[in-house]
Amino acid sequence: MLGKIFENLLEDNKDKGAFYTPKEIVRYMCQESLIAYLETNTSVAKDKIRQFVLSPEEGVADIPENKKPKLLAALEEVKICDPAIGSGAFPMGLLNELLHCREVLSGEHYDRAEIKKSIIQNNIYGVDIEKGAVDIARLRFWLSIVVDEETPSPLPNLDYKIMQGNSLIESFMGVDLSKLTYEKENKNDKGELSLFDDEKNHLQKIVTHLLSNYYSCSDHDRKIKLQKEIADTINKQLEAQSYNSAILNELKKINPAENNNFFLWHTWFSDVFNRDDKEGFDIVIGNPPYVVVSDVDKERLYYKYKTKNCLELYSYFFEHSINILHHNGVLSFITGSLYTKGIKFEPLRIFLENNSQLIAYRNEGDEVFKNVNMPTSTILLYKSNIHNWSFDDLLGNSKNILAKMNASSKPLSSISIMQRGFEVGRDRVSKVEGKYRFLTGSNIEKYCYKTISYVNQDVVTEFQKDAIFYTGERLLIRETGSYLTVVYLDENLYCNRSLYSTIIKDSMFKVQYVVGILNSKAIQYYYQQKFKAETELFPKIRIKQAKQLPIPVASLTEQQLIVALIEQIRTSKKMAPNNSIENIAREIDKIVYQLYGLTDAEIKIIEQSI
Repeated sequence: MLGKIFENLLEDNKDKGAFYTPKEIVRYMCQESLIAYLETNTSVAKDKIRQFVLSPEEGVADIPENKKPKLLAALEEVKICDPAIGSGAFPMGLLNELLHCREVLSGEHYDRAEIKKSIIQNNIYGVDIEKGAVDIARLRFWLSIVVDEETPSPLPNLDYKIMQGNSLIESFMGVDLSKLTYEKENKNDKGELSLFDDEKNHLQKIVTHLLSNYYSCSDHDRKIKLQKEIADTINKQLEAQSYNSAILNELKKINPAENNNFFLWHTWFSDVFNRDDKEGFDIVIGNPPYVVVSDVDKERLYYKYKTKNCLELYSYFFEHSINILHHNGVLSFITGSLYTKGIKFEPLRIFLENNSQLIAYRNEGDEVFKNVNMPTSTILLYKSNIHNWSFDDLLGNSKNILAKMNASSKPLSSISIMQRGFEVGRDRVSKVEGKYRFLTGSNIEKYCYKTISYVNQDVVTEFQKDAIFYTGERLLIRETGSYLTVVYLDENLYCNRSLYSTIIKDSMFKVQYVVGILNSKAIQYYYQQKFKAETELFPKIRIKQAKQLPIPVASLTEQQLIVALIEQIRTSKKMAPNNSIENIAREIDKIVYQLYGLTDAEIKIIEQSI
């Protein structure tokens, strides 16, 4: 019920990148995360773990009796966080999964409400920059307890479990605030106060004990007193750090437990980072916000992130979430899927390949979120420094085909130079005959241009780039469209920014031959698998991607076969622009397949996917 209420509230928060995740996807992510966690934290066989999580009542029968205590302990000890908690859908989902699993392991006599309280107190953590979201998430957890209580009892205090803050930042004015927490002297340090503690460790242990006492406190006056003691101790911690007085004064103006400037992960959730055998969460799960980051904020707020140049908030959530997991911890996110292929997301792909192992990846389509068209996917990862996968693995069978195409080729960048056309607006381009002939993306089709536009002298004077790209033999690649469209030119024509003018500099490659390759089904397949997002929403090929397209090395005799076919196309189109070139294009495709050395089975895969 509250999830639906929050979904309606989000209508006002879409500009902040918040969207409500469908419950079937939430359940999938929660179950898969729990399965992945239990697989690495118990000795139960993987197939039995999966069956148990997906259907606890049936699966428990296949769990050996001697392994049930360890399985129950793993469920009781798991630490779960949603760093952009929103309405609490993901932690609530995991609360239900943990509850079902623990119930069947607890025998005939157990208190359902008490198990829920235990999960909320010991297993669930959440942060959100929006105070309203935090309030709703807390309310959902409280109501989940109330519905199972036969006799009403005081509800747990969630002020320091589900908290407001900026999840991505644990610093202020350049000062690292993660060091407020104490560091264990040895494994025997259980967090108890000691005469041998230095001031910083002593203060953090006081905070930890105060937080523990606060959770179950039901006396209003006592709660107020504990809140004050916690705040005072945090201020003492700040003073103990010997910060610059100006920074310290600014810090004291901010409520460290409720603000949108930073979040003290290692202070508020110190029990997670100071465990005997783990430092960090077991599961981080969520739907991080979809917000484009400005260059100013990148340098002001996110300058420490390796993924800062992605300029997307969810990229930083990926990086930060990996960092707050312990080794082998599980990350489960639903986000836009453009990061798997997009150029600007290369730093994120490198970071994830170097710091995680892939568990599962699934495309969820363009219409996951209500009234929002956005290519979306879910991904599950283990935190790991073993580099044994790449995003190319998501290509499946096509990976081998692409590798074969690369092996017999040179990238387009190595045989050509390329430049985008005029950066001129549509209002300066006319269909009425003018002084200079001009091409836009809408003027061209494969191999030839079908119509012509015009510009006047003022446009040429204002926007002209290197003249070499608008004269002589060359090719144009259209930026937008689901299919690669390349036209051959041997005349003087200007073009706009939606066309990449390309000059072949290597004399071993004929221009028309390259045009035939780039218009072929084989290259279309390469483009779709390697670069094209899983969406039809504003598809584009970027210059950097176009430069990577593989052009097979061929003898001049082999190239001439394609050149002759393209001349047939040009002749046919000059005679009648509507003439079909399908049969000729099919002949070009056959030659291109041979040049790449593709087998009949590989050709069939390509043909069926185009």
